[in-house]
Amino acid sequence: MHHDLRTDSSRLLGAAIVILGVLGFAGPLSAQLAPPKPSRVILPSEHLMRVWKEPPEWLVMALDLFAGGQVAATDGWYRVDSSKIRHDWAETLRRFDRNGDGYVARDEIPVPDADFARLDRDHSGRLNPEDFEFPKNSLARARSKIIMSFADADRDGRLSSHEFNQAIFMAKRDNFTLHMYFADSVGELEKEFASSAKAGMPFMALGDFQEIVDRNAIRYAQPIPPRPDDEFDRARRETLLLAFARRDLGSYLEGPSLEAPAPDFSLPDVDSEEPYRLADHIGSKPIVLIFGSLSNPHFRTEAGNLAKLQHRYGDRAEFRLIYGRESHTTDGWRLPINDQANLKITQPTTSKDRTALAKYCRAKLNLKLPTSVDTMDDRVWSLYSGGPTRLYLIDRAGRIAYKGARGPFGFKVGELEQSLILELASDTAGGAAKGR
Repeated sequence: MHHDLRTDSSRLLGAAIVILGVLGFAGPLSAQLAPPKPSRVILPSEHLMRVWKEPPEWLVMALDLFAGGQVAATDGWYRVDSSKIRHDWAETLRRFDRNGDGYVARDEIPVPDADFARLDRDHSGRLNPEDFEFPKNSLARARSKIIMSFADADRDGRLSSHEFNQAIFMAKRDNFTLHMYFADSVGELEKEFASSAKAGMPFMALGDFQEIVDRNAIRYAQPIPPRPDDEFDRARRETLLLAFARRDLGSYLEGPSLEAPAPDFSLPDVDSEEPYRLADHIGSKPIVLIFGSLSNPHFRTEAGNLAKLQHRYGDRAEFRLIYGRESHTTDGWRLPINDQANLKITQPTTSKDRTALAKYCRAKLNLKLPTSVDTMDDRVWSLYSGGPTRLYLIDRAGRIAYKGARGPFGFKVGELEQSLILELASDTAGGAAKGR
């Protein structure tokens, strides 16, 4: 179904203004009748959700932004959105726990040893609920992100051999850095780099530091000193409202539901310029759809993780990057971190310009992902609610097996990887999701 997105924008914002006005009138009146105000400010969307159990995500976001809310993991549509996962812990236990002991042993799940090692995130030798716990906010401050921020000099989401050796040199020369930021994990990191290089991936990604440094740091009682800019630099309300109106913050639509048929689309491939039609690729392998753009700093940070994901499973799953609308441009919501990376990008106005940016993005981030560029009215991004970043897994029957939460906070490559491994295991066990 085709949407006139500009008309939709006007209607949705108009509705938000009307509802905000009603809430603004009702607020002072209810304050005279209600108990004293709590110390925490109650956002208009919270008033709305008391009477409307599941309001549209766009309305929650609009009300919070009008009230001065920021783009944060606990504001707007990020507060009400979450990942939708077919292969969660309960389903994995039901399908694979043959002896009923409440765990999934190595011999109970038909996956290669390397896949099981990726599933067994706490290295306990069996799958348990802890292996399925991922933080709601993927941008939360952590040692892994601090290391990447100072060590990834070219901002491509990976540490080359030179960058990695420089970081290890800094850690070894200073006990405070070694303990506080590297959590005494240098030896493990060096082994992981050697193993990764031997496997054909001679670099370290954010996920490698999360799996080693962040996990080892749990045993230390001293937390990382907090900073006020853990998520994004604060922006003026007018800037955020304009970004919301332009759909730089994401689509007003919510995308397909878990287990729903994946919406079909046809977009040109940037390499062959031949049309890539999703329906033609359903059936042989699971399909991973990745939505992102170069101006989104979190997408760049995750580039190394995406490269390793494709390297591990590229022969068993199909990967496709859908390149679309830029989220942080010099003529929109500008971020200092982009200026520091010398990325001064304006919003493309033609398909040719957007395609050129998509090619530059792949080259800069050293990605080999097959790529299609969305139409200038962002049709596919709207169908999948893909902006500014998002991840999907489509099974061999063409249904949604994993729907990541809205990016950037819900852009979790590790969570997608877990779902992909378990979907492959279900296919191996004869559990392909036909007719779900």
